[in-house]
Amino acid sequence: MSDDYVVGYGKPPVHTRFKPGLTGNPQGRPKGSKNLKTDLIEELSEMMKVTEGGQERQISKQRALIKAQVARGIKGDDRAAAKIFDLYLKVFGIEDAADNAEVPLSSEEREVIKTLEARVLRRLGVPQGKGDGGAP
Repeated sequence: MSDDYVVGYGKPPVHTRFKPGLTGNPQGRPKGSKNLKTDLIEELSEMMKVTEGGQERQISKQRALIKAQVARGIKGDDRAAAKIFDLYLKVFGIEDAADNAEVPLSSEEREVIKTLEARVLRRLGVPQGKGDGGAP
């Protein structure tokens, strides 16, 4: 560089710059190394031998885990059953559909809501209108 080159913000000294063809992180992640998602997919996809009904067969580790969880749920493990149902709802997207669906309320449910609303308003000291239960 010439003598009139001014070192400053965005203009580092020439001797400290990265050399062409060299990386700034030589100890970085090696090429071909896998992330957690890839490792998990590969591990759960591996086949293993299981014995069902006296017969040996090969299934994926993922399938074996699901079978074990379902078996625990069937035997009465509430947490295992809840996990299976949560997984079922998540996989089939039922959770989202149930949240977005508008379910009409029965007359009994509407009456309960009015009663609760009137109680809350009384506790808060909000004056209520006549005949409408305080509903806006």
